[in-house]
Amino acid sequence: GRVVVDGMCGPGTLGLMSMLMGASKVILNDAWRPAIENVLLNLEVNKGLLDVEVERLVPTGDMPLTGDETVLVAKAIRGGNTTAEVYYGDLRQLAVVVDDCDVCLIDTFPTADPSGIRDIWLKKTPNVIVI
Repeated sequence: GRVVVDGMCGPGTLGLMSMLMGASKVILNDAWRPAIENVLLNLEVNKGLLDVEVERLVPTGDMPLTGDETVLVAKAIRGGNTTAEVYYGDLRQLAVVVDDCDVCLIDTFPTADPSGIRDIWLKKTPNVIVI
């Protein structure tokens, strides 16, 4: 029943597993367009398992390879309720868009320093998990 942010979601594995484990809402975000395209593919392929319909809001083909501004690209809907939102853009900017969350998962590249992003999200939730 929690709201989970999968902040640097890549193909969306952690977010999709959060949906399967009972999260009431999952926010998937990545700043790399191919990652967003993979999330959308994973949602489509697994929509029966997740019991959702996927609503694409913005075509990804014209988007730059990396995004700074937060753009809501798609929603996954179950029974009239949004269970997942897919955003394209910088995770720091997403913190302005997201009203609240119970946990934020940050899965950075091994050489990246996540401390600045972690500090931003700690203002939203005490449950920031850096993987």
